[in-house]
Amino acid sequence: MAAITEVVMQRLFSTRTDPAHATSERSVFLSTDPLGYIGCCVALRDFDSRPLMQKIAVPCLVIGSETDPSTPWSGHGDLLAQAIPNAKAVLLPGAHLSNLEQPRSFTAALLEFLLPSEPPSLERGLEKRRTVLGDRHVDHAIANTTDFNRNFQELITRYAWAEIWSRPLLDDRTRRLLVLSLMASLGRWEEFRMHLGAGLERDLEACDVEEILLLVALYAGLPAANTAFHFAQEEIGRRQSK
Repeated sequence: MAAITEVVMQRLFSTRTDPAHATSERSVFLSTDPLGYIGCCVALRDFDSRPLMQKIAVPCLVIGSETDPSTPWSGHGDLLAQAIPNAKAVLLPGAHLSNLEQPRSFTAALLEFLLPSEPPSLERGLEKRRTVLGDRHVDHAIANTTDFNRNFQELITRYAWAEIWSRPLLDDRTRRLLVLSLMASLGRWEEFRMHLGAGLERDLEACDVEEILLLVALYAGLPAANTAFHFAQEEIGRRQSK
């Protein structure tokens, strides 16, 4: 196996691969039984699955790469995508193991394919809104809903909370930090204070807020960061004094 290891590694991975993944795969490859490896190669060489592809009746996702030297998209992935009825195709950069080279893009494609496609609902939006902002805030918003702002409240619940905040690739903590940095940068102080309080109540600590606001100072300007630090100091101090 050692005699062909480097050739195989170059076909499995591109230069963008995390070295830890390549090292792990190299170790597995070197411990493989040579006779077993040869048997797999012969099976792949001799087996023609093309007559079977039209019989596949379940939804299929074909993930490939135009720069995969082992199974280039042309003549491999594109053949699968065209022959399997109603198959969906996604092309990712990299070599053969895109799940290791592009793990987040691979996961996003997989989740989009596997998760049910449902229109954003008020029920799902309210559940996520309560998870992020807390029952007290949501109950207050519901109690203050009027005929004048009802459509606006439902718009927020459906598309902010059921649609964007419920997407699976980012967790709530990451989204909190992104929202805080955006609201501080844009000077949306009411939203900043609302998300700051909710975050500190749940999964954020003062050090998290400090790091985000230092980035705001660097990329959005000192005045925005100065105001944000002032509001954050007030909120953190109020909680510490309880």
